[in-house]
Amino acid sequence: AVAAAGRTEGTALGRRLAGLVLAREARANVPPPAAWGTHGKAWLQSSDAEVRRLAERLAPCFSDTSVLPGLRAQLADRTRGDAARRHAFEVLARATDPANVPLFLDLLSEPAFRARVLGLLGRYDTPEIPRLLMARFETFNPPERAAALQTLTSRPAFANALLDGVAEN
Repeated sequence: AVAAAGRTEGTALGRRLAGLVLAREARANVPPPAAWGTHGKAWLQSSDAEVRRLAERLAPCFSDTSVLPGLRAQLADRTRGDAARRHAFEVLARATDPANVPLFLDLLSEPAFRARVLGLLGRYDTPEIPRLLMARFETFNPPERAAALQTLTSRPAFANALLDGVAEN
């Protein structure tokens, strides 16, 4: 499918890439097809913004982490537009890269991202996560508190930290 898309141009390319995204996003980190190395690189550097965005969404599906640092910078830049930041967040949310954790923790201070971030943090085995969630717990609204509790009970180490926190209070 990647090779076939590589032989396509214009709006047909956008449609093929959109189809690839739909087919692959549910299965991240699969081995990349041989054609990804050539075509993926070209699509990621395309002058067509839509082709570039679709390629950024596909890259993590094929274990291509080359796009992640740029997307982290885009998401961290609060002067960027909402659509650009949402796109970066959606791609990063699918890529379980531990380098995302500091940025995700920073996003807890932004209401627009907080609920989604709370749900993602359970994927990461990072000792600071339960401490930070418990420290901010009182600032969360009821649905966010429920999401924080779900994250805090998602891993044995997080649940132990939660129990320790409850025992201290």
